[in-house]
Amino acid sequence: MPGLLQLPPELLARIVEFVAIGKPAQDDSCDFGNKNKYQASKDPAFSSWNRPYNKFGLTPRPDVASLQNLRLASRHFSHACEVQLYCCVRLLPDEASASWYNEILSTPRLAGSVQKVIFQTREVPVGKDSSWACQFPGPDDDCVEPHPFFLDALDQVGQFPNLEHVKMVFSIKCVGPRGFDDGNYQECEGFREEILSAFYAGLNHREHPATKVYDLSIKDLQDITPQVFIDGTDEDENGFVENYKQVMSKITDLSLQLATEENEYTPENTLHIPESHDFFGHELKTYWLGPIAENLVYLKLYTSEMYFGMYPKCNLRTFPRLRKLLVGNLSVVNDDPIDWILCHAATLEQLTLDCAMIAVGAKFNQRTVDVANRRVIYLPLTVEEGRPCYRPQPRPKSTQQRWLWSTRWHHIFKRFQHNLPHLKYFVFGEGNRGQNACFDEAEILSCKLTDEVSVL
Repeated sequence: MPGLLQLPPELLARIVEFVAIGKPAQDDSCDFGNKNKYQASKDPAFSSWNRPYNKFGLTPRPDVASLQNLRLASRHFSHACEVQLYCCVRLLPDEASASWYNEILSTPRLAGSVQKVIFQTREVPVGKDSSWACQFPGPDDDCVEPHPFFLDALDQVGQFPNLEHVKMVFSIKCVGPRGFDDGNYQECEGFREEILSAFYAGLNHREHPATKVYDLSIKDLQDITPQVFIDGTDEDENGFVENYKQVMSKITDLSLQLATEENEYTPENTLHIPESHDFFGHELKTYWLGPIAENLVYLKLYTSEMYFGMYPKCNLRTFPRLRKLLVGNLSVVNDDPIDWILCHAATLEQLTLDCAMIAVGAKFNQRTVDVANRRVIYLPLTVEEGRPCYRPQPRPKSTQQRWLWSTRWHHIFKRFQHNLPHLKYFVFGEGNRGQNACFDEAEILSCKLTDEVSVL
């Protein structure tokens, strides 16, 4: 130990950082016994350390216990461990968590260590009735309306002087305006909108705005854009639209996982819920990505369960400064999504495709389809009750329309190889779907190819 403590402070801090990051355990629970048959027998094992690693990519950090133990080993390690322990703070919807949050905030030394804050609207974000759930919600986790202490914590977030990363985590389960809330603690549209309004108000607080925040993440954002964003004006004194614009103007790193409503009783109709088509076809591009397109250098775009790209169709624009792109649950049915990735060739350095799927064949009964180009035909954008509508065009008859596509992943990989000259890191695999953790663990996804056929 004496020899170790004689190392320069920079090396000691680096040792503590490695303890904080740890090496995340690989979760094979979703493999169902299948091995990666495409890995060469003499290939070196893949390691996430071979590429840039963001210590905030995992939530929460994997080895807090080791940091706590190391902090007690020596006064030399105490401060460095304290910085790592308090660099990421998570607020749960209970008063004990809020009390701990306020204690950190009121201690200047600890508040100065905080670089990331995670706001979690429920103790078990996956929800009591979700197939991912492992436990029931907490005693105060009713999701009827935001708790006052939670809103108060949102209001104070800008008081962390070195805050750079913020994350909001909603429930994976959501209910739309025409959906049926069966009482299983689903977060309704109004609940989420009130949280988002307070979230952006806290980041753009008049007295203590979070001016250093450049990295924003929202997990399980419902695929319904608040009406005030569409109208473009604030109807009350909260200044939701203005706060949103001010905060997003500073964001260069954006992570979104989109939650979609599930038709529990007739799941075959889930893909026909109109809000999903409106959001992926128009709202995502116009209200969430469009205003910050010129600034983005990092984009992580996932869905919680639904595949997107083919149906619902996803329209996205080009990001002229984009260097890192991580996409989860993308369905590839023609060259459009590949061409969209390749249009970032001038800047793109890192590409991750998580749970991406090629639809080698498709069949539609009630939608108009351009079979030659493998596209579902959508009606021109219209406005109904003040909201833009982007809906697939119905067919007058139920005659089946189908197509087959001969393109496979090795064709697409070749296009990446020859047309992305600045690409340094490419990952293609399947994340931890069994725990709804793909979004959180995207930074450590490893390459893996398996033989799997899905029918949607």
